[in-house]
Amino acid sequence: MDAYELLDEGTDETHHPETIIAPVFGPDASVALAITLTGLKPATGAEIHEMAVGVVEAGQRLTRSIGGHVPRVKEDDRTAS
Repeated sequence: MDAYELLDEGTDETHHPETIIAPVFGPDASVALAITLTGLKPATGAEIHEMAVGVVEAGQRLTRSIGGHVPRVKEDDRTAS
C-alpha cells in the first residue's frame, strides 16, 4: 500500500498509520527537529486525530521551550492548487 495523508479524520474507518510527525521550530523559525510517532497500531480516524493533536501540542511546547518561533504562513501558501 502506498503512503497517504489522512485528510478526513472524522471517519470510523480503520487506518494503518506509519508515522505521525510534528515539527519543532528554532529561534529562526526553521525546523530544528521533529517529533515522530512510529510503530503505530491500526486506529480509527478519530483516534489518529487524537494522537496527532498530542504530537502537535508537544511540538508547540518544545518550540516555546527552546525560544523557537512558528513561521508565518503566506496567504498564497494556504491555497491548494
